[in-house]
Amino acid sequence: MKNKNLRKPHPAETEESMSNVSLTWQGFALFSLFILLITYSYFYPALNWPDEGYKVEHIATSPNPYFATIRLFIDENCSVSWVQDFRVRFASNRLQFNLTSGENCYTIIKSVHLLLSATLILLIWLFSTNSNAWLFLVSMLFPISIFLLTGINNQLIFHTVATLIGILLIKGTRVWVLLSCAILLLPIDRTFVTLALFLILVMALRVTKKWSLIGVLLIFLIFQADILPFQRLAVTLIGIEDLSAIKTSLERFNDGPIVSLGFLFISMVYLGGTSTILGFGPEYLAVLYLIVSGYFKMQKREEFHIYFLAFLATFFLVLYFTPTIQGYRYYVFIAPILIYYLAPKLRHQQIIVLSSILLSVAYLLQVIRIDLA
Repeated sequence: MKNKNLRKPHPAETEESMSNVSLTWQGFALFSLFILLITYSYFYPALNWPDEGYKVEHIATSPNPYFATIRLFIDENCSVSWVQDFRVRFASNRLQFNLTSGENCYTIIKSVHLLLSATLILLIWLFSTNSNAWLFLVSMLFPISIFLLTGINNQLIFHTVATLIGILLIKGTRVWVLLSCAILLLPIDRTFVTLALFLILVMALRVTKKWSLIGVLLIFLIFQADILPFQRLAVTLIGIEDLSAIKTSLERFNDGPIVSLGFLFISMVYLGGTSTILGFGPEYLAVLYLIVSGYFKMQKREEFHIYFLAFLATFFLVLYFTPTIQGYRYYVFIAPILIYYLAPKLRHQQIIVLSSILLSVAYLLQVIRIDLA
């Protein structure tokens, strides 16, 4: 039976309600977010975002609405060239890409992307309730979010909309409505499949944990066995022709569950460049402590456990077939859930905002120093 008490308001809405966030704090957070988006867009070394070079190459030909919008603002002769240093490795604190020509073209593309980012964020903020708008801003101000939002990539839509859906989920919106939205957005960005799977598992776990976990195991077995109807379903929803073939081709990138979880955590705090720039160290330990201590405090909250189990099942199920989908940018919907449950008081969220701003500035100065070295 479904537990009717699962959607009781969290103490964050009763003790120091997020709905009482002052306009001063909302304005400060929004202004800081836009300033950081602008500075990262124009001062972070060009092309040193995940997949940015690949995305820039596809602007001229991709039918995706994101790229089609960018084409409206650029000349047909607009082109960008770069060199890539293949010797640069993960977390080496070195930059892998260097722009060699087409700087004006790149700046125009980046400006259009920035305009799209600012517009999308502003629309979500304006049309959200006060508490939802605040939680959205806190999530967007994560240093890694500032970095990811400024890279030329259609994942901009997933990052913002999936974060909003995560907020609506914990605030009681019916899951089937959110799931429908995620499925409808799959043609724009296939990353929405991770959100869709997460929402399906949340629905199942709200009914029964035991049978839901058995169901996850069955999904593994079904796709591993290449059962035709499920392969056709994968093609219809996300355009994947052969899941087992993809899994086989990517097996050499399989880092194992522990390493993959570690990568997810590092990328959730900050992993700049093309996964080549690490932060300073202490901030990772501080975030790890907050997550672990917060988790044990939330052990008696059944709804949090459901989200936690659904997320882990989603992560490992996706990882089983595509080992490269292990970074935070594919699971951004978890951010508002963590903030809502692990930092329930308003003053905690204000501390997150201030520390995120300071760290974002520090990370930008760090990468500029690396670029100039």
